[in-house]
Amino acid sequence: MANLSVGIFFLFSILLAIQAKFTKHQYCIIGAGPGGLQMAYFLQHAGRDYVVFERKNISGSFFTHYPRHRRLLSINKRFTGSRNYEFNLRHDWNTLLSDDDTLTMPHYSDDLYPDADDLGYESMSTNASDYLNKNVLILGQGNSAFETAQAMSDVVGLVHLQGRNGVRLATSTHYIGDLRAVNSRIVDSYQLKSLDGIVEGRLDNVAIFKYKPQRLAIALRGHEGEDFTHDNTGTRKGYHYVIRCLGFEAYEYVNVAILIALYTFILAGALTHSLDYRHSGGCCIQGFRYSARALHHLLEWRYHQVPWPAKSLASTQLLDHLIIRINQASGLYQMFSMLADIILIGNDHQHLYIEEVPTRVIPDLH
Repeated sequence: MANLSVGIFFLFSILLAIQAKFTKHQYCIIGAGPGGLQMAYFLQHAGRDYVVFERKNISGSFFTHYPRHRRLLSINKRFTGSRNYEFNLRHDWNTLLSDDDTLTMPHYSDDLYPDADDLGYESMSTNASDYLNKNVLILGQGNSAFETAQAMSDVVGLVHLQGRNGVRLATSTHYIGDLRAVNSRIVDSYQLKSLDGIVEGRLDNVAIFKYKPQRLAIALRGHEGEDFTHDNTGTRKGYHYVIRCLGFEAYEYVNVAILIALYTFILAGALTHSLDYRHSGGCCIQGFRYSARALHHLLEWRYHQVPWPAKSLASTQLLDHLIIRINQASGLYQMFSMLADIILIGNDHQHLYIEEVPTRVIPDLH
């Protein structure tokens, strides 16, 4: 045990010595995706010392490959009947916050659901003709699975989707991460008794095996530990392709030297959706651009003693300002119940109006 402690201390000393030779920054942003870029913008605007680390040679590299069929699910509403920037952001789900009003998606795409290339799965062909008259099994029942099925639906022989939780329609749940109507053509063909099928069941009770030359089939079991048996209730001709659309796993590896060098490790971007999962809009740009701004205000408050931005309003101004915020504010609109405006009642009919404070930190305000 003593040798282990000495070894850990020795490793720690080496890492600190290596760290001392590196350039130091007050803030290190790991990843130049939308969340990282949004945080970098706020740090730059505040004049803070920061650096962005990105493993690829471009920012937003995720969007060069995903979504696989290139059509985004984020709304790009060009015409809203309003010229108000805040109100229009309610219906622009792709734009990061900045002080340049021209850097908005409507200036780059006319489509309601833009192509991912306007922003900047496992290897599989996205050429629909490759699936001509083929039987396809897709594992998963989220938007990526239904997007894939829909892309080949005009040419495929049949397509089945197998998932563990069943289909949850965004039109029913009001959660933007569930199956969107724009991807739900296969639900229509399934419900109207076409050849397409949707099956619910635990995927760890499903096995894929070679059935015939150039054919795959599935085997099922009732519970873990039981033997798999060939499924005769599905297509008996087998599948030509099995495509996994099961989402992503968390990337658990983090460089130890980086963690030791950091005073505080903070998450931003889509990762913060863990706080409002299936409840608010933090899964996507339209939501986490505001949680990133709130995080920046918290960092300024905690480490630089910069008060949260606030407006001083007279009692006679409060009602008009409240009505404007209710009708136009985009942050509260997208991150409902997670961000809130606060009025600090003052003396002499002068009050402080604080915008978009995380509801979880309200008890700590003073």
